[in-house]
Amino acid sequence: MPSEQPLFGWFERARQHNPPRLALVTADSSLDYSTLYHQTQALAACLLRAGLTPGEPLAAVCMHKQSLARTALLAIYLGCPLLPLKPGRTAIEPLLEACGITQAVSDIACAYARCHCFSLHPGDTGRIPADCPPTPLSGDRTQLLIATSGSSGCARITRHSGDSLHASVVTSQAYTGLTDHDLWLNCLPMHHIGGFAILLRCLHAGAAMLIEEDFDATHIFAQLQQQAVTHLSLVPAMLAKLLDAQAGASLPAALRCVLVGGGPLSAALAHRALAQGWPISITWGMSETASHVALCRVQADWTPGLVGKPVAGCTLAIVDDQGQPVSGPGRIRIAGPMLMQGYCCTNADTGMDDGRFTSTDIGYLDAQGYLHLSGRADTRLNSGGYKIDPEAVESLLQQCPGIEQVALTAIEDDTWGDLLLALFTGSATQQAVAQWCRIHLDSRSRPRRIFRVDGLPVTSLGKPDRQALARMAARLSASG
Repeated sequence: MPSEQPLFGWFERARQHNPPRLALVTADSSLDYSTLYHQTQALAACLLRAGLTPGEPLAAVCMHKQSLARTALLAIYLGCPLLPLKPGRTAIEPLLEACGITQAVSDIACAYARCHCFSLHPGDTGRIPADCPPTPLSGDRTQLLIATSGSSGCARITRHSGDSLHASVVTSQAYTGLTDHDLWLNCLPMHHIGGFAILLRCLHAGAAMLIEEDFDATHIFAQLQQQAVTHLSLVPAMLAKLLDAQAGASLPAALRCVLVGGGPLSAALAHRALAQGWPISITWGMSETASHVALCRVQADWTPGLVGKPVAGCTLAIVDDQGQPVSGPGRIRIAGPMLMQGYCCTNADTGMDDGRFTSTDIGYLDAQGYLHLSGRADTRLNSGGYKIDPEAVESLLQQCPGIEQVALTAIEDDTWGDLLLALFTGSATQQAVAQWCRIHLDSRSRPRRIFRVDGLPVTSLGKPDRQALARMAARLSASG
């Protein structure tokens, strides 16, 4: 059962370790939970004197992950629902307005209309007045406001209670085995759920989090070797770069759990990782579920699209666009205590129905109850009267010799509807890829135009940016 005050209760428990356990590790410092708790308490006292209101929603507009982690703990201490945001993100003010946020904490100078911005470095935080006790929220209250990735449209803000976050963290720990002796290297963006969830998992377990502000594969692999890292989360593109950086070196024995999510994992990349000794598990989840709800260890017989069985307490069903159960591929409906409360201030279809959430991901359940993904309803293309899942075709194209990265997109066409285009990076020629497609792809999913490019646009999470891909395809087609 969830604790009465999840999140704050974890923080309180972690700081009571004797001897104190390590909490945050960065390039130039390390803090144990006892010290971090005291610093959070002092910062809370200082910002309360400056006018910050406890219990009211709070934005964390932070350039650095360490700053975001400190602001998150401040919000937990003061009972403020937290919205993590990355400075420079477009349209921050509309997001603040949509979430009803009138106060923000930042590690840079910033100003927003109708919002009081407080500095994370206010100066004197040494004195803790007696009237600055914690004011944590109960489990049924909203504690986290987190943006969806927005890879196929505008980002929306999900609302999570302490109880839904507790459910997510506990089911994750059951799989990862995270303990208070472990170290999780965090190189994911923390203003999205993938990176933020690592902070929550470490807080719950009393584990340490090693913060990497940027992703440099050579540096990250060196950290794996030097810091006794036990856990790591990656997107497939990061995994590919780390395999290059490994360059024949042995994988450190301490590393026992590597979660890979955020996009399709190709068979070639998975087999390469296995050959180099990586203990990888594929995951599937989203902001609406507070991170992963299905995962499985990748073995030699793993096939692309397989993401495992649902975690404890989560049930999955496959339905059509009208919400009726289907036996084959369809939209994935999720039920469980880790589901969001809803979206902030939106009139759009939330996908929520009687405690269930119908995602835009397409997949099916096999006879053993394992989930297989095949695409997304909101990225499907309609070419020549056939529905095409770009992810499924991309998984096949990854097998073409000389292709490093590939994306399938389309331009409008009077004959085809969506005229399929393949954009790829690598050493292959366009002619060689076209010939490979004629042999290995059926005619309905075969790209009609193929372009080799220097790079493919991705989101901050490393996912394909579908809207940017479509614009790139239009420009390339127009230029011949």
